[in-house]
Amino acid sequence: MNGTVTFVLDGLDCANCANKIKERVDRLSEVVEVSLNFPEQELVIVFTETDKIRLQEKVSRIVKRLEPDVKVIDKIHYKAKREKLSEEKSKMLKYITRYLCGFLLYYVAVVTNSVFEGDTTLIIFFGTYLTLNGALIGSAFKDLFAEKRSFGSLLVVVSTFYIFTISGYNIAIILALAYQLTWLFDKKFSPFMAKFYKRAIIFISVFSALFFLVFS
Repeated sequence: MNGTVTFVLDGLDCANCANKIKERVDRLSEVVEVSLNFPEQELVIVFTETDKIRLQEKVSRIVKRLEPDVKVIDKIHYKAKREKLSEEKSKMLKYITRYLCGFLLYYVAVVTNSVFEGDTTLIIFFGTYLTLNGALIGSAFKDLFAEKRSFGSLLVVVSTFYIFTISGYNIAIILALAYQLTWLFDKKFSPFMAKFYKRAIIFISVFSALFFLVFS
């Protein structure tokens, strides 16, 4: 019984090389039929009953000889990879948008604070706090009901909110914002560094809240 598989030739931009790849893949003994969709970078192969992984290895060797920088990826895995990348980009865009709006509000709050005092400044600072850290507040309550409970986010939320209530606006906003940047450490640094950074922010937040509690 024949099977069909679609490989994505990721990075292929040479039509002539694509045709050569198609010709050489067609010569493989287990290949019944092969078709190439160059604009979509897809190689569709009908093959006899054989191991798909072994077939992919053979196709990869052919591609590597002709186009060393091109990667052969099963379309199913490629689609999942693209969806994951799209999700990460969307998440990053939300972070950046929230930070930009928060920093703009923070700038307005600082300028307003130098001119006015009282409720107007408090409202703008609180709006900045919620804009920058709304997601953190949500994740804090979510972690409480998770299978593996985590209290890190909750400690930061409680500590920074307490600091905020006693007029430590700047410290509260900076600490909560710093904690949210743990996602960047997860992406760019080792798990040890990410864990160390996260725990350091939690410790600083709690220590700052206790300091204000004792000495204010």
